[in-house]
Amino acid sequence: MQVLLCFVGLFAVATAHYCPPLWTSGPRGCYRYMSTPMSWENARQRCMGFSSCDGGVGDLMSITSEAENNFASLLRAASNMANPAPSVWLGGTDAGRENQWTWTNGQQWQYTNWEQGQPNNQGGAENCLRYPGQRSVNQWDDWDCFTELPFVCHLFEHPGNAAGQPGQGQPGQGGRPAFLLGHH
Repeated sequence: MQVLLCFVGLFAVATAHYCPPLWTSGPRGCYRYMSTPMSWENARQRCMGFSSCDGGVGDLMSITSEAENNFASLLRAASNMANPAPSVWLGGTDAGRENQWTWTNGQQWQYTNWEQGQPNNQGGAENCLRYPGQRSVNQWDDWDCFTELPFVCHLFEHPGNAAGQPGQGQPGQGGRPAFLLGHH
């Protein structure tokens, strides 16, 4: 059974995203750290259970700039100040074709921040992006997709909406953001 809730923001500010409870406003929309470790595919399915009222979808977080990379580091560290998760899943994968990395949410792969020597596809079975890697605090590593890790979801709006910015929807309310949350 799926329970759906719709949240409509009362104010819209160009630099802020009004996010549902438990979500954090960030560079391109709303983000949520999920502490329950899951395989990469299960984490992605969980994130895809969230959607905006105007047809936007949730997915694992993509990183398209240094600012987003820094935001991911802060979000992970804040997840548990006493003991942050060692690594989290993000939405990068090269499962379709080795060494051709893509973001699952369709964002352009325009920024990279791999650890030295990565991605290396060690053992021929590392097709998913974890953040950070073993030897850094803010760089990426390819990892076995079946490993269970916490993850970061990103709630963004459908690419075809007029606002073009995550979390700034137009649900018939003068451009106020709206989100639809699915819980399984």
